[in-house]
Amino acid sequence: MNDLQYDQGDKSVVISMGRKKNLLKKFLKGTVSDEEAKKVEMWLDSATQGNNPWENLSEDKKAAFLTDLKSRINTAKLPGKKNTGRSTSWVWLAAASVIILLMIPVYVLWMKPSAEINTKVVIEKVAETNMAQIKQLQLSDGSKVWLNAKSRLRYTDSFGSHSRDVYLDGQAYFEISRDTKRPFVVHTSSWQVTVLGTHFDVSDYMEDNDVTVSVLSGKVAVQSTRQQKTPAAILHPGEQLEYDKRSHELNSEVFAHDQQPSWIRKEVVFYHTKMEDIAGYIKRNYGLAVSFANPSLSETEVSGNFGKIEDAKELLEILCLTINAEYKANGKKILITEMH
Repeated sequence: MNDLQYDQGDKSVVISMGRKKNLLKKFLKGTVSDEEAKKVEMWLDSATQGNNPWENLSEDKKAAFLTDLKSRINTAKLPGKKNTGRSTSWVWLAAASVIILLMIPVYVLWMKPSAEINTKVVIEKVAETNMAQIKQLQLSDGSKVWLNAKSRLRYTDSFGSHSRDVYLDGQAYFEISRDTKRPFVVHTSSWQVTVLGTHFDVSDYMEDNDVTVSVLSGKVAVQSTRQQKTPAAILHPGEQLEYDKRSHELNSEVFAHDQQPSWIRKEVVFYHTKMEDIAGYIKRNYGLAVSFANPSLSETEVSGNFGKIEDAKELLEILCLTINAEYKANGKKILITEMH
């Protein structure tokens, strides 16, 4: 409404927006004349008629609010000419009426008993896995998550109205419930993976050099969190994005995908995986610290499905046979050297 209008008998009096501001200023300063006060009183009586939450409040609640507002305004200390009892009354009544009209949502909330106010508490949860442990959980939107060994996922009981955000350190497989209004976003130290509804795997361990995102169904957008100018890569089923933390190289590959990642079935499968990252796998699943006598060994890539291997010794023997190396054990420390 640009103008203020009130009825005065058979006459309709219009107060322009500019004049309204001047009158309100004079009200708040306590400098209104009786005639001006009468005009605004009529306007207030007219303006508060109709479908207004203020009218739905009980007289006790109205009185309680006005009394509280009067004490807050403390009109007796307002600058300007000395106020009479009548002008002082006009000041706080005008201020109260203006606030009621312009801030009705806030006012109604103020009037509600504390028990009636529905406060939504956001509770952050953390899911973690130990060595060789795999954990499955279901989120509030129906999405399912599998956490691989030595991984950590932070999330909330209820997601926001615009997105569903989780924070991952380690590796997890996601089966996301579709929600076109709220994309699902996985944040890691290197990536931000955004989807609407799909199945995909994310691996970003702090100790590993390589970060991978693999898509089993649907479509995902992958954006680097370290290089903001890098455009998002779009991955489709059977596509895997690999990022090298040291060289910052980005590679996209096609892989033979199954219904779920092999690690969920506790199968040992490597696909162009460097031995240094396999060392991280061995530490997370078998508790052994693997080192290399020659740096070139750590860069050697291994591919293959080795099935379920419970014994670390068996896995080490297979790996060494594959890369033509041998290992020496000293307690929980393993040193891999070239075959002589």
